[in-house]
Amino acid sequence: MTLSDTFLQQLVTAFDKPGVQSIGYNGSYARGDASQYSDVDVYVFTEKPPQSPFGHYTLRYIDGYLVSITTTTFDAKYDELRHPQKAIWVIPGLMQMMILADTDDMLAELQQVAAEFDWSQIQDMADEYASHDLLGLAEEAHKVMNGLIRDDESAILYGSVSLMMGLPRAIAVQRGVLIQSENTFLRQMQHELGEYSAWSFYLRIASGLQHAPGGTDGGLAQMRGLAALGLYVETSKVLKAIIRPEHLEVVDKTVDAILKFKFSSRNDE
Repeated sequence: MTLSDTFLQQLVTAFDKPGVQSIGYNGSYARGDASQYSDVDVYVFTEKPPQSPFGHYTLRYIDGYLVSITTTTFDAKYDELRHPQKAIWVIPGLMQMMILADTDDMLAELQQVAAEFDWSQIQDMADEYASHDLLGLAEEAHKVMNGLIRDDESAILYGSVSLMMGLPRAIAVQRGVLIQSENTFLRQMQHELGEYSAWSFYLRIASGLQHAPGGTDGGLAQMRGLAALGLYVETSKVLKAIIRPEHLEVVDKTVDAILKFKFSSRNDE
């Protein structure tokens, strides 16, 4: 599906107000893979940031389309490019963006910066972020094990979801994987790590996309929890070379705890 010139002009009319420097849209309509349920992702670049804490993002219906509106500044976007956990989303978003209005070609210039971005400039920061992420997710792994021994489905699923989203993010940041959209995130990461790798196997079970071979006696939550723990172990292998010395003890001991837990769980079956 595509957007008509008439609708695009409506967007310009709606958002081109005093203080607005540029307007563009990205997402599924810019990529050309929108459906009738897709929203229109509009970015409004202003001279000054919104004063309201809720002014940066909102939703509106315009002519039958759900329109998500992000209001930001060029300074804010340039700053996001300096942070790897944001850059993996910002770079492809800017490169996809279709320009509707652009005072002094500022948005076109920002797009060019994104297109020529050199990830090596922020690789050290990306490594540190990934290492710290893996450190922090050790707590979620322990929550999952605690939930499993107590048969607490809520705790298991909460921890499992945290691991299922956080561990792929850590690898994406460390490797500079540019995420084309939220919808492709997990698919891209499976492709990055190998669709038939142990890492992807555990991700698919933890996310509920497939069942473990033979299933488990404990039910779906237990199966997803055990897979999320396996995903932590596999992620620690992937990131082993960049784990900071100050993080290594926690990560290694968490992996040891998981392996002992899974071994004892098999013996209890």
